[in-house]
Amino acid sequence: MKLRFLMFAFAILAAVAAPRAQAATEYYVAPLGTAPSGTPDGSETHPWLSIGDAISSGTVVGGDTLLLLDGDFGILKISGESFDTPIIIQSLNGKLAHFERINIGRNVGNLTFKNLSIWLSNAANADSEMVYSHPSSSNITLENLVIRGAGKNSQNYLSWGLGAWANIPNGIRLSGANSIVRNNSLTAVGAGITTTGNDALVVGNTIEGYAADGMRGFGERSIFRGNKLLNCMEVSNNHDDGFQSWAPKGVANASVKGLVIEGNSFIEWAADENHPLRCEEQGIGLFDGFYENLTIRNNLVSVSQFHGISVYGGRNVVIVNNTVVNNRGIVGKAPWIGVFNHKDGTPSENVLVANNVAMKFVGASNAAHNIVFSDNSVIFDPEGAFKDIQARDYHPTENSGFIDTANSNFSPSHDIEGSARPVGNGPDKGAFEFGGTPNAGGNTPNEVSHQTQGSMPMKREVINNGSSGAMPVEQHAEQGSTLAIIPIRRQTERRSSQSIVPIKRQTDQNSAIDNTPRRQPTVQIHAHGTAPIREETVLGGSQGVGQIQQRIVDVTTERKSTRVISGAKWLVVPTRKTQNSR
Repeated sequence: MKLRFLMFAFAILAAVAAPRAQAATEYYVAPLGTAPSGTPDGSETHPWLSIGDAISSGTVVGGDTLLLLDGDFGILKISGESFDTPIIIQSLNGKLAHFERINIGRNVGNLTFKNLSIWLSNAANADSEMVYSHPSSSNITLENLVIRGAGKNSQNYLSWGLGAWANIPNGIRLSGANSIVRNNSLTAVGAGITTTGNDALVVGNTIEGYAADGMRGFGERSIFRGNKLLNCMEVSNNHDDGFQSWAPKGVANASVKGLVIEGNSFIEWAADENHPLRCEEQGIGLFDGFYENLTIRNNLVSVSQFHGISVYGGRNVVIVNNTVVNNRGIVGKAPWIGVFNHKDGTPSENVLVANNVAMKFVGASNAAHNIVFSDNSVIFDPEGAFKDIQARDYHPTENSGFIDTANSNFSPSHDIEGSARPVGNGPDKGAFEFGGTPNAGGNTPNEVSHQTQGSMPMKREVINNGSSGAMPVEQHAEQGSTLAIIPIRRQTERRSSQSIVPIKRQTDQNSAIDNTPRRQPTVQIHAHGTAPIREETVLGGSQGVGQIQQRIVDVTTERKSTRVISGAKWLVVPTRKTQNSR
């Protein structure tokens, strides 16, 4: 009994001694020009007269919220203020608190800006960026901001002449670590969103009417997901890109590490085709590597220049299920998906390019450098392949050839709109899953690739294609998954060799094999010493010996031919589908 009493007394003392977590508090800040009413204390009846007064008062602590009353707050400059948890600065009513611009200086940490309007009412207030943070800042979040580069009526940018674009500021540049840029709207800016610190998250933003690169990401482990870019403006000689990144200059063997670009929509133009400032841009341009552990997935790239998705100097790269199409609807060789050597001549290595649709593919499978091009399709008829190219609606049609023909071993679990894959007998090629149900947010769910040194980033199952002489691919399997080995028949030709890869098809959750003869997924391959070619095969059954019909398309010359190979052997091995617990 005495022991129980002592334990009870100790528990009371411990509870009394333990520090209490301070409840978050809401305070109020008045706009510029507000006459003081009594002594400002942050209450609704006696609001502080500036954000600076609030932060320097000593009252506001991490976790608190500053509610801004309706009106103008001018230029906000903050430096030297850091908190253990974020302080939220947001409009009290909608987005009726207005700033000319925001400058976050040195040693600022844990600030979140929400539901604000930022635009110039006076051109004299312009700077390089509408929102800027110093490299020594950290944990800065911008959420649900409306940013207009040239005043309140920037939405009228399509009516402007060239002169109106002079000195237009860039939108957002966050230079510190752990930056978050989420669900903001940017209109009529120079460059759209740039992050230079590590671990940046840029998600769900809309950038419309931009006159330089739409987005740039330079830090390690940056994620650009679910952003929408529309209408690039040609106002200078800059070669504008939807997205661009480059490794640090002047540093030997420098690289951008862990970059993820997924679920974004890059639409070069969707206005009057005869507009004098209509831009022709490049899509995802990664020209100055190296780029390590790079993922480019589920993006729509609708541009006119050649570089739809281009990677120069990639190491451990996955480029899957992207739709890369000519914005003008022109049939030809632009834009392409391409994998190239680093500019110093060092080859890219450990690269997977699969399940994409594009106007052209540049590069080829290369066993020596672990590069695989697989199950990609060239777009020969954009008008027939997509729902409405004039309206820039690039959902595939039933007759596109993209539906149910992707390789499920490489396919993401969702499409660009958040629809679960697969719908039907298998996943679709490209960014959109035909017949899918978009999620409410319209963004691809988080889906981070497994990556280890010396292996390809993959998902769910384990495949080894060693018999082909192509890249041995090891996937990091979920517990309980099975191994599928797909033998590949080598076909010998004069001066070249090719691999025919029959792909398994799943019809239900039990991984049953559909043995109905059908056209198999398109495979992008490259014969030694020849141009890239595209092949399709028609198989009968899950295994057997017989004829394989090939339709060969030379991607460079567009020449087509058909041949029948007798005595071909194939085997399809079902693999139990594992549940993705993430």
